[in-house]
Amino acid sequence: MAIHVDEAHQLFHLQTATTSYIFQVLANGQLGQLYYGSQVHVRPEYANLTKRELKNSMPAYALDQPTYQLDAIKQEYAAFGTGDYHRPAYQVTQTNGSRITDFIYDHYEVKQGKQRLTGFPSTFDDSGDDVETLVIYLHDEVTKLEIALNYTVFPNQDVIVRSATFLNHGTDAVTLNSALSGQLDLPDADYDMVQFSGGWARERHLIRTHLRSGIQAIDSVRGSSSPQQNPFMMLARPETTEDAGGVFGFNLVYSGNFLDQVEVDHYDTTRVLVGINPETFAWQLMPDKSFQTPECVFSYTANGMNQLSQQLATFYSEHLVNSQYVKKERPILVNNWEATYFDFDEEKLLKIVRKAKELGIEMFVLDDGWFGHRDDDHTSLGDWFVDHSKLPNGIGDFAGKVHHLGSNSASGLNPR
Repeated sequence: MAIHVDEAHQLFHLQTATTSYIFQVLANGQLGQLYYGSQVHVRPEYANLTKRELKNSMPAYALDQPTYQLDAIKQEYAAFGTGDYHRPAYQVTQTNGSRITDFIYDHYEVKQGKQRLTGFPSTFDDSGDDVETLVIYLHDEVTKLEIALNYTVFPNQDVIVRSATFLNHGTDAVTLNSALSGQLDLPDADYDMVQFSGGWARERHLIRTHLRSGIQAIDSVRGSSSPQQNPFMMLARPETTEDAGGVFGFNLVYSGNFLDQVEVDHYDTTRVLVGINPETFAWQLMPDKSFQTPECVFSYTANGMNQLSQQLATFYSEHLVNSQYVKKERPILVNNWEATYFDFDEEKLLKIVRKAKELGIEMFVLDDGWFGHRDDDHTSLGDWFVDHSKLPNGIGDFAGKVHHLGSNSASGLNPR
Protein backbone atom coordinates (compact mmCIF):
# COMPACT_ATOMS: atom_id res chain seq x y z
CA MET A 1 0.00 0.00 0.00
CA ALA A 2 1.42 3.39 -1.06
CA ILE A 3 -1.21 5.71 0.43
CA HIS A 4 -2.03 5.65 4.14
CA VAL A 5 -4.88 7.76 5.51
CA ASP A 6 -5.62 8.35 9.19
CA GLU A 7 -9.15 9.71 9.09
CA ALA A 8 -9.27 10.49 12.81
CA HIS A 9 -6.32 12.89 12.49
CA GLN A 10 -7.03 13.79 8.83
CA LEU A 11 -3.45 12.85 7.99
CA PHE A 12 -2.15 11.54 4.65
CA HIS A 13 1.09 9.58 4.35
CA LEU A 14 2.34 8.79 0.84
CA GLN A 15 5.04 6.14 0.92
CA THR A 16 7.40 4.94 -1.80
CA ALA A 17 10.10 2.30 -1.52
CA THR A 18 12.49 4.67 0.27
CA THR A 19 10.60 7.96 0.87
CA SER A 20 7.68 9.41 2.81
CA TYR A 21 5.52 12.42 1.97
CA ILE A 22 3.20 13.51 4.79
CA PHE A 23 0.59 16.26 5.07
CA GLN A 24 -2.58 16.86 7.04
CA VAL A 25 -5.67 19.02 7.34
CA LEU A 26 -4.98 22.05 9.53
CA ALA A 27 -7.34 23.42 12.16
CA ASN A 28 -8.66 26.05 9.72
CA GLY A 29 -9.40 23.43 7.05
CA GLN A 30 -6.43 24.25 4.83
CA LEU A 31 -3.69 21.69 4.17
CA GLY A 32 -0.35 21.67 5.96
CA GLN A 33 2.85 20.02 4.80
CA LEU A 34 4.62 17.95 7.46
CA TYR A 35 7.47 16.00 5.88
CA TYR A 36 9.11 14.88 2.65
CA GLY A 37 12.28 12.81 2.77
CA SER A 38 13.66 9.40 3.64
CA GLN A 39 10.99 6.89 4.61
CA VAL A 40 9.57 7.02 8.14
CA HIS A 41 7.13 4.69 9.88
CA VAL A 42 3.40 5.16 9.37
CA ARG A 43 1.84 6.64 12.52
CA PRO A 44 -1.51 8.23 13.34
CA GLU A 45 0.15 11.56 14.11
CA TYR A 46 3.57 13.23 14.24
CA ALA A 47 3.65 15.59 17.20
CA ASN A 48 7.31 16.44 16.60
CA LEU A 49 6.46 17.80 13.15
CA THR A 50 3.55 19.98 14.27
CA LYS A 51 5.14 21.86 17.17
CA ARG A 52 4.85 25.65 16.81
CA GLU A 53 6.34 28.69 18.50
CA LEU A 54 5.19 32.32 18.51
CA LYS A 55 7.04 34.45 15.97
CA ASN A 56 7.11 38.23 15.92
CA SER A 57 5.68 40.40 13.15
CA MET A 58 3.35 37.69 11.89
CA PRO A 59 -0.46 37.80 12.01
CA ALA A 60 -2.29 34.97 13.76
CA TYR A 61 -5.27 33.27 12.17
CA ALA A 62 -7.29 33.79 15.36
CA LEU A 63 -6.70 35.93 18.45
CA ASP A 64 -7.11 32.99 20.80
CA GLN A 65 -4.46 30.99 18.91
CA PRO A 66 -1.40 33.30 18.77
CA THR A 67 0.95 30.58 17.49
CA TYR A 68 -1.39 29.66 14.63
CA GLN A 69 0.46 31.83 12.11
CA LEU A 70 0.04 30.73 8.50
CA ASP A 71 3.14 32.66 7.44
CA ALA A 72 5.15 30.28 9.65
CA ILE A 73 3.25 27.05 8.96
CA LYS A 74 4.33 24.83 6.08
CA GLN A 75 1.47 24.53 3.64
CA GLU A 76 0.48 22.20 0.85
CA TYR A 77 -1.22 24.46 -1.73
CA ALA A 78 -1.12 27.97 -0.35
CA ALA A 79 -3.51 30.84 -0.92
CA PHE A 80 -2.87 34.57 -0.61
CA GLY A 81 -4.78 36.79 1.77
CA THR A 82 -5.20 34.66 4.88
CA GLY A 83 -1.93 35.54 6.59
CA ASP A 84 0.66 33.76 4.46
CA TYR A 85 2.81 36.32 2.65
CA HIS A 86 4.88 33.89 0.60
CA ARG A 87 4.11 33.60 -3.09
CA PRO A 88 0.89 31.54 -3.45
CA ALA A 89 0.32 28.37 -5.44
CA TYR A 90 -2.74 29.84 -7.16
CA GLN A 91 -4.75 33.05 -7.40
CA VAL A 92 -8.31 33.66 -8.57
CA THR A 93 -9.96 36.97 -9.53
CA GLN A 94 -13.69 37.09 -8.87
CA THR A 95 -16.23 39.24 -10.73
CA ASN A 96 -16.08 41.88 -7.96
CA GLY A 97 -12.29 42.12 -8.33
CA SER A 98 -11.44 40.27 -5.14
CA ARG A 99 -8.52 37.84 -5.22
CA ILE A 100 -9.13 36.42 -1.75
CA THR A 101 -10.24 32.79 -1.52
CA ASP A 102 -10.37 30.30 1.31
CA PHE A 103 -10.27 26.73 0.04
CA ILE A 104 -10.86 24.28 2.86
CA TYR A 105 -10.76 20.50 2.98
CA ASP A 106 -13.93 18.70 1.88
CA HIS A 107 -13.10 15.03 1.27
CA TYR A 108 -10.60 12.65 -0.29
CA GLU A 109 -10.57 9.72 -2.70
CA VAL A 110 -8.03 6.94 -3.29
CA LYS A 111 -7.83 5.28 -6.70
CA GLN A 112 -5.78 2.41 -8.03
CA GLY A 113 -3.41 3.14 -10.89
CA LYS A 114 -2.98 6.30 -12.96
CA GLN A 115 -4.85 7.44 -16.06
CA ARG A 116 -3.45 9.79 -18.70
CA LEU A 117 -4.58 13.39 -18.76
CA THR A 118 -6.58 14.70 -21.71
CA GLY A 119 -4.84 17.40 -23.74
CA PHE A 120 -1.48 17.15 -21.96
CA PRO A 121 1.49 14.85 -22.09
CA SER A 122 1.21 12.97 -18.82
CA THR A 123 2.34 10.00 -16.82
CA PHE A 124 0.46 6.71 -16.73
CA ASP A 125 0.47 3.21 -15.32
CA ASP A 126 -0.22 0.56 -17.94
CA SER A 127 1.66 -2.24 -16.22
CA GLY A 128 0.09 -2.56 -12.78
CA ASP A 129 3.18 -1.19 -11.01
CA ASP A 130 1.57 -0.85 -7.53
CA VAL A 131 0.61 2.74 -8.40
CA GLU A 132 -2.03 4.57 -6.35
CA THR A 133 -3.62 8.02 -6.72
CA LEU A 134 -4.90 10.25 -3.93
CA VAL A 135 -7.28 13.11 -4.75
CA ILE A 136 -7.90 15.79 -2.12
CA TYR A 137 -10.98 17.98 -2.74
CA LEU A 138 -10.97 21.57 -1.46
CA HIS A 139 -13.96 23.91 -1.60
CA ASP A 140 -14.39 27.69 -1.42
CA GLU A 141 -17.83 28.54 -0.08
CA VAL A 142 -18.02 32.07 -1.51
CA THR A 143 -17.02 31.39 -5.11
CA LYS A 144 -18.32 27.80 -5.22
CA LEU A 145 -14.99 26.78 -6.73
CA GLU A 146 -13.42 23.39 -6.12
CA ILE A 147 -9.78 22.37 -6.33
CA ALA A 148 -8.86 18.71 -6.73
CA LEU A 149 -5.25 18.14 -5.71
CA ASN A 150 -3.97 15.01 -7.44
CA TYR A 151 -1.13 12.90 -6.00
CA THR A 152 -0.03 9.75 -7.79
CA VAL A 153 2.51 7.59 -5.98
CA PHE A 154 4.88 5.47 -8.08
CA PRO A 155 6.46 3.52 -5.20
CA ASN A 156 8.94 1.46 -7.19
CA GLN A 157 10.61 4.53 -8.71
CA ASP A 158 10.37 6.80 -5.61
CA VAL A 159 8.27 9.33 -7.51
CA ILE A 160 5.18 11.35 -6.64
CA VAL A 161 3.35 13.11 -9.48
CA ARG A 162 1.25 16.15 -8.63
CA SER A 163 -1.29 18.32 -10.44
CA ALA A 164 -4.36 20.42 -9.65
CA THR A 165 -7.81 20.59 -11.22
CA PHE A 166 -9.97 23.70 -10.79
CA LEU A 167 -13.74 23.27 -11.17
CA ASN A 168 -16.27 26.12 -11.24
CA HIS A 169 -19.53 25.06 -9.57
CA GLY A 170 -20.70 28.67 -9.25
CA THR A 171 -22.84 30.90 -11.46
CA ASP A 172 -20.15 33.47 -12.31
CA ALA A 173 -17.03 33.20 -14.44
CA VAL A 174 -13.74 33.72 -12.62
CA THR A 175 -10.20 34.30 -13.86
CA LEU A 176 -7.31 32.09 -12.85
CA ASN A 177 -4.32 34.43 -12.57
CA SER A 178 -2.04 31.58 -11.57
CA ALA A 179 -2.55 27.85 -11.20
CA LEU A 180 0.64 26.04 -10.36
CA SER A 181 1.06 22.28 -10.38
CA GLY A 182 2.94 21.65 -7.17
CA GLN A 183 4.26 23.24 -4.01
CA LEU A 184 6.71 22.01 -1.38
CA ASP A 185 7.48 23.86 1.85
CA LEU A 186 10.73 22.85 3.55
CA PRO A 187 11.76 23.67 7.15
CA ASP A 188 15.18 25.13 6.32
CA ALA A 189 17.13 26.68 3.45
CA ASP A 190 20.44 24.82 3.56
CA TYR A 191 20.28 23.69 -0.06
CA ASP A 192 21.97 24.32 -3.36
CA MET A 193 19.69 25.00 -6.32
CA VAL A 194 20.87 23.04 -9.36
CA GLN A 195 19.60 24.11 -12.78
CA PHE A 196 20.44 23.26 -16.39
CA SER A 197 20.64 26.42 -18.49
CA GLY A 198 22.20 27.36 -21.81
CA GLY A 199 21.13 28.33 -25.31
CA TRP A 200 20.54 26.99 -28.78
CA ALA A 201 23.19 24.37 -29.63
CA ARG A 202 24.70 24.70 -26.13
CA GLU A 203 21.90 23.44 -23.90
CA ARG A 204 21.96 21.95 -20.42
CA HIS A 205 24.89 23.49 -18.56
CA LEU A 206 24.81 22.61 -14.87
CA ILE A 207 24.67 25.66 -12.59
CA ARG A 208 24.76 25.16 -8.82
CA THR A 209 23.95 28.06 -6.48
CA HIS A 210 23.39 28.08 -2.72
CA LEU A 211 19.97 29.34 -1.67
CA ARG A 212 19.79 32.87 -0.30
CA SER A 213 17.05 35.00 1.25
CA GLY A 214 14.47 36.06 -1.32
CA ILE A 215 13.47 34.43 -4.59
CA GLN A 216 15.56 32.36 -6.99
CA ALA A 217 13.90 31.04 -10.13
CA ILE A 218 14.31 29.70 -13.61
CA ASP A 219 11.50 30.24 -16.08
CA SER A 220 10.44 30.85 -19.65
CA VAL A 221 7.99 33.28 -21.29
CA ARG A 222 9.10 32.32 -24.80
CA GLY A 223 6.05 30.16 -25.52
CA SER A 224 8.21 27.08 -25.05
CA SER A 225 10.30 25.72 -22.22
CA SER A 226 13.22 26.68 -24.48
CA PRO A 227 16.88 25.66 -24.79
CA GLN A 228 17.69 28.61 -22.53
CA GLN A 229 16.08 26.98 -19.48
CA ASN A 230 14.87 23.49 -18.69
CA PRO A 231 11.74 22.85 -16.57
CA PHE A 232 13.76 20.72 -14.16
CA MET A 233 15.68 21.67 -11.06
CA MET A 234 17.18 20.03 -7.98
CA LEU A 235 17.59 21.12 -4.39
CA ALA A 236 20.66 19.40 -2.99
CA ARG A 237 22.34 19.63 0.38
CA PRO A 238 25.70 21.46 0.06
CA GLU A 239 27.61 18.25 0.76
CA THR A 240 25.61 16.22 -1.79
CA THR A 241 27.64 14.62 -4.57
CA GLU A 242 26.80 12.27 -7.40
CA ASP A 243 27.04 9.32 -5.03
CA ALA A 244 25.89 10.54 -1.61
CA GLY A 245 23.67 13.09 0.08
CA GLY A 246 20.08 14.29 0.02
CA VAL A 247 18.56 15.78 -3.12
CA PHE A 248 15.06 16.66 -4.36
CA GLY A 249 14.16 16.70 -8.06
CA PHE A 250 11.28 18.71 -9.59
CA ASN A 251 10.27 18.32 -13.22
CA LEU A 252 7.26 19.91 -14.95
CA VAL A 253 5.86 17.70 -17.72
CA TYR A 254 5.10 20.64 -19.99
CA SER A 255 6.79 22.30 -22.96
CA GLY A 256 5.32 25.82 -22.67
CA ASN A 257 5.96 28.83 -20.44
CA PHE A 258 6.98 27.52 -17.02
CA LEU A 259 8.17 28.64 -13.60
CA ASP A 260 10.49 26.79 -11.19
CA GLN A 261 10.73 29.07 -8.16
CA VAL A 262 12.36 28.84 -4.74
CA GLU A 263 11.52 31.40 -2.05
CA VAL A 264 13.48 31.67 1.20
CA ASP A 265 11.86 33.76 3.93
CA HIS A 266 13.27 35.70 6.88
CA TYR A 267 13.21 32.59 9.07
CA ASP A 268 15.16 30.56 6.46
CA THR A 269 12.28 28.32 5.51
CA THR A 270 11.86 27.42 1.85
CA ARG A 271 8.93 27.27 -0.55
CA VAL A 272 9.18 25.55 -3.92
CA LEU A 273 6.59 26.34 -6.61
CA VAL A 274 6.44 24.61 -10.00
CA GLY A 275 3.99 25.08 -12.84
CA ILE A 276 2.76 27.22 -15.72
CA ASN A 277 4.38 30.66 -15.58
CA PRO A 278 1.86 33.15 -14.12
CA GLU A 279 3.46 35.89 -16.23
CA THR A 280 1.20 36.45 -19.28
CA PHE A 281 -1.16 33.73 -17.97
CA ALA A 282 -4.89 34.23 -17.42
CA TRP A 283 -7.63 31.65 -17.83
CA GLN A 284 -11.33 32.50 -17.77
CA LEU A 285 -13.04 29.65 -15.96
CA MET A 286 -16.70 29.60 -16.91
CA PRO A 287 -19.46 27.98 -14.78
CA ASP A 288 -19.46 24.19 -14.96
CA LYS A 289 -16.02 24.18 -16.62
CA SER A 290 -12.67 22.94 -15.34
CA PHE A 291 -8.99 23.74 -15.76
CA GLN A 292 -6.30 21.09 -15.44
CA THR A 293 -2.69 21.99 -14.68
CA PRO A 294 0.17 19.99 -16.22
CA GLU A 295 1.85 17.39 -14.05
CA CYS A 296 4.88 17.97 -11.87
CA VAL A 297 7.21 15.11 -10.93
CA PHE A 298 8.62 15.11 -7.38
CA SER A 299 11.40 12.72 -6.41
CA TYR A 300 13.83 12.43 -3.50
CA THR A 301 16.82 10.33 -2.59
CA ALA A 302 19.38 10.35 0.21
CA ASN A 303 21.95 8.72 -2.08
CA GLY A 304 23.14 11.49 -4.37
CA MET A 305 22.33 13.04 -7.71
CA ASN A 306 23.28 9.96 -9.73
CA GLN A 307 20.67 7.93 -7.86
CA LEU A 308 18.07 10.64 -8.52
CA SER A 309 18.98 10.53 -12.20
CA GLN A 310 18.62 6.75 -12.29
CA GLN A 311 15.24 6.62 -10.58
CA LEU A 312 13.86 9.38 -12.81
CA ALA A 313 15.22 7.71 -15.96
CA THR A 314 13.55 4.45 -14.97
CA PHE A 315 10.34 6.28 -14.15
CA TYR A 316 10.19 8.10 -17.49
CA SER A 317 10.91 4.92 -19.41
CA GLU A 318 8.13 3.01 -17.68
CA HIS A 319 5.53 5.71 -17.04
CA LEU A 320 5.95 8.65 -19.44
CA VAL A 321 7.40 7.56 -22.79
CA ASN A 322 4.76 5.91 -24.96
CA SER A 323 4.87 2.19 -24.20
CA GLN A 324 4.74 1.35 -27.90
CA TYR A 325 8.12 2.99 -28.49
CA VAL A 326 10.04 2.89 -25.23
CA LYS A 327 11.93 -0.35 -25.99
CA LYS A 328 11.54 -0.31 -29.75
CA GLU A 329 14.59 0.13 -31.96
CA ARG A 330 14.54 3.59 -33.52
CA PRO A 331 14.39 3.87 -37.35
CA ILE A 332 17.35 5.00 -39.42
CA LEU A 333 16.34 8.31 -40.97
CA VAL A 334 17.48 10.88 -43.50
CA ASN A 335 16.70 14.59 -43.17
CA ASN A 336 16.68 16.74 -46.29
CA TRP A 337 18.00 19.92 -44.61
CA GLU A 338 21.72 19.67 -45.26
CA ALA A 339 21.07 18.40 -48.79
CA THR A 340 18.65 21.11 -49.90
CA TYR A 341 18.24 23.82 -47.25
CA PHE A 342 15.28 25.92 -48.54
CA ASP A 343 15.95 25.11 -52.19
CA PHE A 344 13.80 22.09 -53.09
CA ASP A 345 10.75 20.91 -54.91
CA GLU A 346 8.89 17.61 -54.80
CA GLU A 347 11.01 15.89 -57.42
CA LYS A 348 14.26 16.85 -55.70
CA LEU A 349 12.92 15.42 -52.45
CA LEU A 350 11.71 12.23 -54.10
CA LYS A 351 15.17 11.73 -55.61
CA ILE A 352 16.57 11.74 -52.06
CA VAL A 353 13.83 9.34 -50.95
CA ARG A 354 14.56 6.87 -53.73
CA LYS A 355 18.30 6.87 -53.00
CA ALA A 356 17.57 6.49 -49.27
CA LYS A 357 15.45 3.44 -50.02
CA GLU A 358 18.31 1.86 -51.97
CA LEU A 359 20.56 2.35 -48.94
CA GLY A 360 18.10 0.75 -46.53
CA ILE A 361 17.14 3.98 -44.75
CA GLU A 362 13.77 3.60 -43.06
CA MET A 363 12.41 7.09 -42.54
CA PHE A 364 12.39 10.45 -44.36
CA VAL A 365 12.11 13.74 -42.44
CA LEU A 366 10.98 16.89 -44.26
CA ASP A 367 12.65 19.90 -42.65
CA ASP A 368 12.21 23.68 -42.95
CA GLY A 369 11.00 25.46 -46.08
CA TRP A 370 7.67 23.81 -46.96
CA PHE A 371 5.41 26.62 -45.70
CA GLY A 372 4.59 30.24 -46.59
CA HIS A 373 7.26 31.80 -48.79
CA ARG A 374 10.05 30.27 -46.79
CA ASP A 375 13.05 30.67 -49.09
CA ASP A 376 15.35 32.08 -46.40
CA ASP A 377 15.50 32.72 -42.64
CA HIS A 378 13.77 36.12 -42.82
CA THR A 379 10.19 35.23 -43.64
CA SER A 380 7.10 33.11 -43.07
CA LEU A 381 7.56 31.74 -39.56
CA GLY A 382 3.99 31.25 -38.38
CA ASP A 383 2.56 31.01 -41.93
CA TRP A 384 1.75 27.34 -41.66
CA PHE A 385 0.34 26.96 -45.18
CA VAL A 386 1.94 24.71 -47.76
CA ASP A 387 4.04 26.39 -50.45
CA HIS A 388 2.44 24.78 -53.50
CA SER A 389 5.29 25.91 -55.76
CA LYS A 390 7.39 23.32 -53.86
CA LEU A 391 4.73 20.70 -53.05
CA PRO A 392 2.00 21.15 -55.70
CA ASN A 393 -0.47 18.75 -54.10
CA GLY A 394 0.40 19.40 -50.48
CA ILE A 395 2.21 17.50 -47.74
CA GLY A 396 -0.39 14.72 -47.58
CA ASP A 397 0.09 13.80 -51.20
CA PHE A 398 3.87 13.94 -50.90
CA ALA A 399 3.80 11.79 -47.75
CA GLY A 400 1.61 9.28 -49.55
CA LYS A 401 4.22 8.91 -52.29
CA VAL A 402 6.96 8.34 -49.70
CA HIS A 403 4.83 5.75 -47.90
CA HIS A 404 4.04 4.05 -51.19
CA LEU A 405 7.74 3.66 -51.91
CA GLY A 406 8.19 2.08 -48.49
CA SER A 407 5.21 -0.26 -48.80
CA ASN A 408 6.53 -1.67 -52.07
CA SER A 409 9.49 -3.22 -50.34
CA ALA A 410 10.07 -5.48 -47.37
CA SER A 411 12.82 -3.13 -46.23
CA GLY A 412 13.56 0.56 -46.55
CA LEU A 413 11.32 3.61 -46.00
CA ASN A 414 8.60 1.94 -44.02
CA PRO A 415 5.50 4.16 -43.74
CA ARG A 416 5.90 6.24 -40.58
